[in-house]
Amino acid sequence: MQTSRILTAAAIALAFSATGAFAADGCRTIANGVQRCDGGPSQGERSRDAVVAELHNAEANGKMNRVGEMAEAPVSDPVPAPAVALTRAQVKQQLALARANHQMPPIGDRY
Repeated sequence: MQTSRILTAAAIALAFSATGAFAADGCRTIANGVQRCDGGPSQGERSRDAVVAELHNAEANGKMNRVGEMAEAPVSDPVPAPAVALTRAQVKQQLALARANHQMPPIGDRY
């Protein structure tokens, strides 16, 4: 009984001494074993504006590498929008007319 208490105390002391060794390098454990070191800003601590500016500079200099399955796809012109847009009332009127003339394909038990 006494031996198990001594072994438990030794294990706990060993655990605390091991974590104390890591504290000497300027790092501390935040949560779930993740350590934060105070050595200076890392890449993850840059502001969003700095990252966006770097991206825009790379695009302007032509240094952006296109990757992925669409990287080699030809650049096409955008499809122009129709010149005349219908109002909601006009679309509803066309739909009612198509339903009345049975021009709508049936979907399930409804048109």
